[in-house]
Amino acid sequence: MGIKTIGKFIMDSTAGVEIGAMRNVPFSSHKTSDNCVTADGNTAIDINRAGVYQILYNGTFKALNTSPIDVQLIEDGTLRQGAHAVVSPVAVGDNVSVAFSDIITVRCGSSKTIAVQSKIATNVLITSISVVKIA
Repeated sequence: MGIKTIGKFIMDSTAGVEIGAMRNVPFSSHKTSDNCVTADGNTAIDINRAGVYQILYNGTFKALNTSPIDVQLIEDGTLRQGAHAVVSPVAVGDNVSVAFSDIITVRCGSSKTIAVQSKIATNVLITSISVVKIA
């Protein structure tokens, strides 16, 4: 069985989208998806079939201040330990990028909802999440 790409969801804006502290990062469009992985058109992604999935995230943010930008994966409303990235901008207005990955298992007869959350208020320029079924 080969690796199958199940879903890729993005938001790409030259002006950016401002989000508040502890708010989810938007994914306004999908590039690839099927009924195994669906999006609500805004911030949440549902994994609807059993399996093992690799989650690949990257994002570019414009700093609103010089506080570290910490983004984290949320699974069913709970922080996934170790699935986050932190970057410290040098100056207000700096563009900074983060990336992380994680593995999520969906048991038979269940589903998972994932999102990416920023711990501080920031401006999201580009954000991309891929959900790849690996087993």
